[in-house]
Amino acid sequence: MGRPFTIREAEFSAALRQFLQPHTEQPLGTDLQLLDAFKSYPKSTRQKLWQHLAKTLNKTNIQVKNYFFNTWAERINKTEEQNESVQSDSGSKSNVYYASNNGTVSPENGQFSNEQFSILYESVPELIFGLFD
Repeated sequence: MGRPFTIREAEFSAALRQFLQPHTEQPLGTDLQLLDAFKSYPKSTRQKLWQHLAKTLNKTNIQVKNYFFNTWAERINKTEEQNESVQSDSGSKSNVYYASNNGTVSPENGQFSNEQFSILYESVPELIFGLFD
């Protein structure tokens, strides 16, 4: 009998972040940043990525690859299209601020710096992935 095919988005994003972070200098705080990092990861070595995700998530390579392209990346692309539509309608982005035990943190140019991400993570580690879902 095969493994159940349930993949939680937050777990998938965390596993993807864990694999890609050592291979990039760019911040990987959001799923959109993860998707961009994936696109710049060499196609010839992506088999290692699928193997890592399959092992981490206890799924098959095909299951994680299908989930990535048919569910996860599709959601990111749709969300990005919706955000672009809202921004073009309103003409500007809204400012978002997150209060933490270490002060108030706001994204710079729509993205958190690694230092800001660390402040947030240290303050509320159990919620950090919820901020970016």
